[in-house]
Amino acid sequence: SGFHRVANSGSVQLALTARLLERAGFAFWDLGQEFDYKSKLGAELWPRLTFLQRFRAVRGTHSRLREVARETELLAQPSILLRRAPAAEL
Repeated sequence: SGFHRVANSGSVQLALTARLLERAGFAFWDLGQEFDYKSKLGAELWPRLTFLQRFRAVRGTHSRLREVARETELLAQPSILLRRAPAAEL
């Protein structure tokens, strides 16, 4: 959003969102246009063909986003997202 009171808070938001999506079973997250700050956070630039192949491979796969969103402990302690999800959840 661009709003922040603490430096790098947007990076924290991106990291927590990435972990939430990972926990919910998302295969990847398209962050759009390449920027240095995204690369520094671990984003990878894929050739268009690679993106389309990976997208088509997972298109239609259902996520657990609704279930994860109901996990109230995540709202109370977002730091839980910083822990890796168990392999069975990925």
